[in-house]
Amino acid sequence: MSEQTTACRDVRLKECVGDNMAMQLMAYVRDGDVAGVRECLASSGHGMEASTQLANDAVLLASELGHNAVLRVLVEEQGLSVDVASVNTELTGLMLAAIHGHSAWVRTLLCNGANTEAQELRSGRTALLCAAEGGEHACVRALLEHGANVQARDRMGNSALHYLAWPSLWDRSLNIPTVRNKLDAAHWLLQYELPIDCVNTADMTPLSLAGTTPWPCGIARTMFEFLIRKGADINRDADQAHARTGLLCFARQNPNHVEDILIIHASRVNHCHKVQLSRFHSAGS
Repeated sequence: MSEQTTACRDVRLKECVGDNMAMQLMAYVRDGDVAGVRECLASSGHGMEASTQLANDAVLLASELGHNAVLRVLVEEQGLSVDVASVNTELTGLMLAAIHGHSAWVRTLLCNGANTEAQELRSGRTALLCAAEGGEHACVRALLEHGANVQARDRMGNSALHYLAWPSLWDRSLNIPTVRNKLDAAHWLLQYELPIDCVNTADMTPLSLAGTTPWPCGIARTMFEFLIRKGADINRDADQAHARTGLLCFARQNPNHVEDILIIHASRVNHCHKVQLSRFHSAGS
């Protein structure tokens, strides 16, 4: 670090009292300035109490930004809680790190005893579901390897595999590496024996959810065919009211891909559904 930067910090540290100290500490956390965080804490004459809102905010901000070295100072040196949560959302540091794909900090938190089963307020997601929603495969793997419950569900009964099958807001412009990450995350979930045909409260499996979702075409086909290859029930009704399977719903939205599905998976599709699929293919030709 330059002498100029150090000098500027020394001037600011003299003002690190009360609210000024809190503001300066958060600025150092935001910048990932490990030395600044240490000096700011030392200048206050005492460490932060783990129960203070400032301590919580510092841990949450560092988790969100993925400043692993700063987080180690706060958690391992200062002894702050790894399970602090946002007052408004109940998102924990582990959830924030998982959402933003900071796998190194996810592992640091887990090694320091972070609770993998805490649920956020709005939807009931755990850290595993948060990681799956964004296709953060490295975070999914880290959580599973540290004992996260692969069967975890949100308030609507969605599993981590449902979250992978359902497109996030940023999935509208997914690139190939991101699609690969989603498939890798799904692979780890299945490796840890999450049932591929698990259902949510709407009685939908991940396959049926993928089949009824208007994904960009290439993404839909990739995720849908991955689930079929892994053994998802291809004949299970996704739309109970109209007796349509996830396969038929997918074919309705992607008629040009029906022929490929019939060729590759013909032995698994019952006769009635083959007839319907052929109609979709004819309509799309």
